[in-house]
Amino acid sequence: MNWEARRNIWLERQGELLVVLTILIFAASLITNRPLLFVLGVVLLVFLVSKRFYDHKMGATFDLDNPVRTVRLFTGGESDLQLTLRNPSSLPLVNGRFSFTMHERLEGKHYGKTETSQDHYLYHIPVPLPARSQQTITIPFVAKERGVARFREMRYAFPVFGMQDRLLKYRGTYHTKVIIYPEPLEVGGLQKFFTREAGEERSPHSYHKDVYNLQGVRDYLPTDDVRHIHWKASLRTHSLQTKVYEQQQNNKLMFMINVSETSRLGNVYVSNKLERIFSQATYISYYAAKQGYPFDVHINIQQAGGPYVRHASTGKAKVDLKSALELFAYTDGKSLPLDFSKVVYDVGQSRRDHTMIVMGEVNEQTAVYLRHISKRQRVYHVKEGEDMGYIVPFL
Repeated sequence: MNWEARRNIWLERQGELLVVLTILIFAASLITNRPLLFVLGVVLLVFLVSKRFYDHKMGATFDLDNPVRTVRLFTGGESDLQLTLRNPSSLPLVNGRFSFTMHERLEGKHYGKTETSQDHYLYHIPVPLPARSQQTITIPFVAKERGVARFREMRYAFPVFGMQDRLLKYRGTYHTKVIIYPEPLEVGGLQKFFTREAGEERSPHSYHKDVYNLQGVRDYLPTDDVRHIHWKASLRTHSLQTKVYEQQQNNKLMFMINVSETSRLGNVYVSNKLERIFSQATYISYYAAKQGYPFDVHINIQQAGGPYVRHASTGKAKVDLKSALELFAYTDGKSLPLDFSKVVYDVGQSRRDHTMIVMGEVNEQTAVYLRHISKRQRVYHVKEGEDMGYIVPFL
């Protein structure tokens, strides 16, 4: 049984008083030899036995459907929760009331709520259940803010013979959860960025050369890089020859997301622009996936069992997009952020062939590392403008 009956001290005391009263009535009827008192005692005895039976049987087979479900929404999106309650018993549950708590990230519609804690609200729904019946209730809700929300503290209360309520509490975990993604926030300059940073196909007009794939040689021109002169070919032909490489553009992206800010004293704390940063990251992730670009994600929040929160690209843009959105939803702004400059340094040592897009604050130490990284690979930064953020080369 997944439901546990909670003790009601007042209800138990009422029952004890009725037992004492019944004994006194029987004693009085025997002493005074009054049949009416005896009949009253029998009536009370039948009531107590019936109440005991009803109290024991009611809710013993009460159940709640509990499938594993995940609802995914963007902030502001709407959905509903369908709960099916079952009463297989031959006794009805009259005037029953179902209640549950829901995180403030979700707001229920059409049902009253009361605040139970700083971030949870309690909802009450009248759900009478006739004998051998089931009832499905639909609870519409709106996603209010980014994060993950569950439904907890599920209870069902019903009166016993018009007296105090009998309370049943669900002992298990309700397996439906709601994942709320950040609302995408437009970032300017992406069209130009993705035009320049095209995929990994060979291209005669690329910004990048694959120095490991030599196609041949040609006559040296004054505009050519002297480092690419092919000296052996030049000696054979008695004229300067330059190496010709395969033109290849790099579509390996990595998003470096800084969710922290640094005070003048060097203290690191969670940025008050956290939601804006994740919304911009969501927009860029969508844009990259739409263009077919896979990407890594690195966030300077400590992760259980690992150095920090991150997603390593699967090589498939749509899969990376889904993983990134889940990462943005699950990342808790209450966690202690790590030094972003150290994360940038570590990633820069291991991802030398990726184009780096930095989001969030860049302090002096981080800027030093980024300038060093930009000497060997492309680095961009989302900078705030008057009306929106813009992606620009990091200088």
